[in-house]
Amino acid sequence: RNGAMPVALMMLLLLNTFMIGAPNFNRPSGTTLLELVVTLGIFVMLVGSLTSAFLLALANERRALATQQVLDNTRYTLELMARAIRQANPPSSISTTSCGASPCLKFTHPLMREVTYNFQTSAIIQTTKGCSDDATNWCTTPGDCNPGGGGSKTCEVQAVILTAPNVDVRNLSFILTGDDSSDGQQPRVTIGMTIGANPNLYPSTDIQTTVAIR
Repeated sequence: RNGAMPVALMMLLLLNTFMIGAPNFNRPSGTTLLELVVTLGIFVMLVGSLTSAFLLALANERRALATQQVLDNTRYTLELMARAIRQANPPSSISTTSCGASPCLKFTHPLMREVTYNFQTSAIIQTTKGCSDDATNWCTTPGDCNPGGGGSKTCEVQAVILTAPNVDVRNLSFILTGDDSSDGQQPRVTIGMTIGANPNLYPSTDIQTTVAIR
């Protein structure tokens, strides 16, 4: 058993010499060109992997931020529309129709008179009529702008974009229920839309809300 230890030690030394080469005490210290190239290649691969992971995380962060901003702006637009729709007076004045290739929602508002919501060029448009001297003085006919008669003021169409520039509206729909006075149901408008971030870089999101007319 005592003679087996030197033999095993010699085998380990031979294996070590075969794997890494015999030691050369006369070779000057330092790194060879091959070792430098291998080290540099490993370093480049490591930096490339870290850079790719960082860029991917940054892209995901930008996508999440853009989506959140679009959702916040869309909620604000829906709240403006819902607030006006709830005040439709009378409720029977509300109707859905078609404005060219876009669906429209029309109703009578106690302040803004005739109101129309429709979809144009990736945005939601609110259309009303205002006097030529004051757009916030809503009207239906020129007589509303000239109470005493004989005036030259006109009643002009006023179009306002409700959605923010970063919101890309790709589809809009209105579904009206309970509009028949004989069915005993409260009138409701369901607004559905498909939105995305502008410019069109991210996937779309479907949003739907229902507004009850008071």
